[in-house]
Amino acid sequence: GPDATRITTANTTGFYTVDFTGTNQVTMRNLTVEIPAAQPNGGGGGIAMRGDVIENVDIESRNPGAVGISAQGGGAFRDGRILAVPGGNFSYGANTLAGESGLFTITGSLIRNASKAVYSEFPEVPIAIRDSFLFPTGNGLFSAVGSKMTVDNSVIEAGSNAAIRVVNGPDRCVAAG
Repeated sequence: GPDATRITTANTTGFYTVDFTGTNQVTMRNLTVEIPAAQPNGGGGGIAMRGDVIENVDIESRNPGAVGISAQGGGAFRDGRILAVPGGNFSYGANTLAGESGLFTITGSLIRNASKAVYSEFPEVPIAIRDSFLFPTGNGLFSAVGSKMTVDNSVIEAGSNAAIRVVNGPDRCVAAG
């Protein structure tokens, strides 16, 4: 499981610890991805993916302002946790990247200690969240510039801002019980 295997990086220039954006259809499971404190504050990230499947993976930030997981062209984050450890937090727990279209799903997961738990500004990558727990320090969901999100059977306990915020465009954010 995630406690047995850990991936980190010695890179100090702000890259992702794991970057799958140049590959197709990778499945990664049962490990922990660490964003080290040595990354520039606000510059490091856990996983960048393009249509991949990430299962039972913990993403830990020891860096302030990191990004947990970024999805380009869709993909799935299942049964994982995005958590900060002492000294770290997230600007975004999960977000989308421009370039390719595809559904990004977050299922059975926990996102904690992110300024925005889930953020999207790219309509070509809609987000579906199901059976998950979001405990951000700010917004739970932040949808901008026409992006689309669907939330089913999930808990959002927002911090200092709105649980769901939609701005700038013909956005669609649907929450269902």
